Amino acid sequence: MMTKKEPSTLGLFAIMTIAFVMMAFTGSTPAMGALAAQFPDAGQNISLLSNGYVFTLIVATPLCGWLTNSGKMKYKVATLIGALCMLIGGVGPVFVHGSFGVVLAWKLLFGVGIGFTMPLANALVLGLYEGQKQAKYLGWVTLLMNFGGIVYQMFGGIICDSFGAQAGGSGWFMHYAIYALAIVPLIFSFFIPEPEHHAPAAKADGSAAEKKSMGKGWIIASIFLFLINLLNYPVMMYMSNLFLVRGIGGATAATAAATALSLFTVAGMVAGFLYGTLFKALKHFIIVAGWAVMAIGALLIYIAGEVVMATLGCMLLGFGFSLLLPSLFTLIGLWTPPEKMTTATSITTTIQNVGALVVTPYLTMLAGMGFSPVDGSLYNIVIMVEVVVFALIAVLFIFYNPYPKDAAPQEAPAAKDEK
Repeated sequence: MMTKKEPSTLGLFAIMTIAFVMMAFTGSTPAMGALAAQFPDAGQNISLLSNGYVFTLIVATPLCGWLTNSGKMKYKVATLIGALCMLIGGVGPVFVHGSFGVVLAWKLLFGVGIGFTMPLANALVLGLYEGQKQAKYLGWVTLLMNFGGIVYQMFGGIICDSFGAQAGGSGWFMHYAIYALAIVPLIFSFFIPEPEHHAPAAKADGSAAEKKSMGKGWIIASIFLFLINLLNYPVMMYMSNLFLVRGIGGATAATAAATALSLFTVAGMVAGFLYGTLFKALKHFIIVAGWAVMAIGALLIYIAGEVVMATLGCMLLGFGFSLLLPSLFTLIGLWTPPEKMTTATSITTTIQNVGALVVTPYLTMLAGMGFSPVDGSLYNIVIMVEVVVFALIAVLFIFYNPYPKDAAPQEAPAAKDEK
């Protein structure tokens, strides 16, 4: 197998600037109270000012994958378009915010931007690197993604408080200034390295080459990333409610919950940093470890009655998630032909985000079954479903190795076609 020509250090840095903004959407989370106070008539629709970006993301992500994978658009151009839409759509409400609809429109433009950028970092690492370096840099992508999430969330909250989070304050729209950080990948988009474009080779008789399958790696990754978002997102979303209902943290329950959620991300950074080493040592069992650690973390939260145990549970959830994310994307690299890599990554990212989109009907279904947030039963069932499902999946992967049988994952073999 020919060794790929690796990009320069500047090219690698440029890729990591994309990873840094992959969780930029968290910047509005600390301002949700201020937004609700500004638009009291919005009701449950107020959540759209935080997660409404998903509606345009699920269109933009596969479009970006098709354009870059087919060679119709260079990766640096896709990064430039994505970062520009993130910058304009993200910062727009600071200057024009006359109504709920206007702010939502900016959020939808922001969704186009994050939809273009979100799949690129993993796709570029899979397309440009091999072997242990590929595993190491997939871990770096996860590390930078988590670090970016901390920066966006922390400074989004600081800006909101600084300009007044209460009704009548300007923090509700000024916090959007945090999205100016999209200028970093915009500047470095000009240094994004281009993977070799693999057009299907013609047959010896001159006829068109048989189209290759994308393999099964993206199917496995899509299913399980969808489940992670569907089952874990509501646990994280309702963490502060859980602390309040159980009296965890006492009079500072909200602060205790926020600290626990921050440590979820910090633990994810640690997992991203260690991922390359753990991947080499555990091979396919790193997937087992990821699911098992998340199941244990959720179980600790389920039984927690005080801050330390609940916080430890959040940390284990973050650590396990950041083991699973690069591991599942590695499956795409192992099973997918080079000419299909970005398409497979983009489809997987889209399905992953759809998981978060269907959280609301999932919770509505549970509420219809009699589980209520008032007595905490809704939170308990959500967490227990996560524990049971993740534990069962961990057991499944003990016996099922999703890597190609003739491939040691740490050696990153050439992609196989699924027959």
